[in-house]
Parts: sequence; C-alpha cells; structure tokens
Amino acid sequence: MIVTLLFVASGCAGAFCGRHGWVSAVVTWACVPLAHVAKHLLGWPDTLHPNTYQSIIFLATFTLGVAAIGLGGGVFARRLVVRTT
Repeated sequence: MIVTLLFVASGCAGAFCGRHGWVSAVVTWACVPLAHVAKHLLGWPDTLHPNTYQSIIFLATFTLGVAAIGLGGGVFARRLVVRTT
C-alpha cells in the first residue's frame, strides 16, 4: 500500500508541477526510509524484517525507483494533456 501511495504521490507531483515536481517527489520518497531508520535507531518494533541498515538501503533504493517512475509518468501525462489542449 505504501508503494502505491508513493507512486501516486510522485506521479501527481509530476503531473501538477512538471519537471520541477522532483523536489516534492524526493521529499515524499525520503519519508519512507527515514521512518525505518528512526525506528531502528530508537529500537522500536518495525514491519521491515530483518530490520538492518542493509534492508533499509534496499528499501530506499527500491522506493527511489518507484518514485522516479511515478514522477516520469506524471510528467509524461502532463505533456500529453498540455499538447492536446
């Protein structure tokens, strides 16, 4: 569910702001791995198993890709709409 929300949020950033939406997409993306880093540092239970820094890095890499694809799709959709209207 979180991956879907990240994809949609970064897509909306691209659709509404164009190429400049990357700032919003990066800020949205950063919240996902930083939440797991904070839980790891505080020793709180987490849904990420195993809860290691390596797992958090893998998660950050994967979600960065999702955010980039969402942003690209949003920018593409914006260009299609702008050219047809």
